[in-house]
Amino acid sequence: MLSTAEVISDIFESAMADDSGCVKSNRLVHTAVSNAEVITELAGDKDALSLAWRFIVLQTIDTYRLAKQRGGSELAQRVFTEEPKPTGYPAIDTALAALAEWFANQDGWQVPAWAADRKRTVVGWFPLVLEFERARALNDSPQEFKKRGIFVTPEGLARA
Repeated sequence: MLSTAEVISDIFESAMADDSGCVKSNRLVHTAVSNAEVITELAGDKDALSLAWRFIVLQTIDTYRLAKQRGGSELAQRVFTEEPKPTGYPAIDTALAALAEWFANQDGWQVPAWAADRKRTVVGWFPLVLEFERARALNDSPQEFKKRGIFVTPEGLARA
């Protein structure tokens, strides 16, 4: 089994080797589905859930924003067209649904049916939110996350 450092290194090297980004000639190279497949590399790691947030959810934010920059909302929404397979972590599956709805509402496209499934909820998950920031996360989480039981700060969804 790989250590956390080895998993991160492998993911980073893989991303660096793919110089196409997430879009190549108006075709997506990465989607929520392909990003979710990273979970197999994290299996058994004691920090798998927080790593999954970083390498699946945050990577999907980057994928969407790059696709939107290169091809507009029409291309970017395709990041969420296909339903990702269950990751084995309901919180991550729920976060991907919340993310799809969040972007759909921001950019004016229809939420995919899989993301609207009411079963995609968890009870009070605060991914990467420090204890002292939980009250702010409860208050400031986007509704798409909050209604599913996920509480994040605005910085938790911001990417450089």
